[in-house]
Amino acid sequence: MRPRASQAGIERDRVSESEIRRAVSDENVQQERAPESADAVAEATFGPGSVWEGDDDDERRRVIEAAFDYRGDVTIRLEDGREVVGYLSNRDASASEPFVEIFPRDGGERVILPYRSIRRVVLSGKDPASGKSWEAWVKRWKAKKEAEARGENVGDVSLYPDALD
Repeated sequence: MRPRASQAGIERDRVSESEIRRAVSDENVQQERAPESADAVAEATFGPGSVWEGDDDDERRRVIEAAFDYRGDVTIRLEDGREVVGYLSNRDASASEPFVEIFPRDGGERVILPYRSIRRVVLSGKDPASGKSWEAWVKRWKAKKEAEARGENVGDVSLYPDALD
């Protein structure tokens, strides 16, 4: 629904259920796939719960990129044995001293860590967006509509997005 300006303020265009059904039909819901480079394959295989340990600079760079794209907490072990757990909010592999920035889970000040000190990376936290893609929503909506058609009590089958956790 696209907002539009009016004299009374902002109004929302109404979309009929049939338009939504047409939009979410199997032939219209397609997942785009990017060409798979070596980096993309490495990042795709490094998902929730994955652990990387080592000191290879190229692997470390790829793993840090995957951790940056991850939306949950990461656990990083440093060369001195300390561990930092939190949200990896920034990284700069092209800086004179490549680094990552992490907001600790405990709410402390952000931590800046040089790449060279990182020895282990774990995607340890839950990805808050996991399962919340458009395709997942459409699948759940269709399942509810089918159950409703069979006479099952499925609750609300509205065309509005699910509540955030």
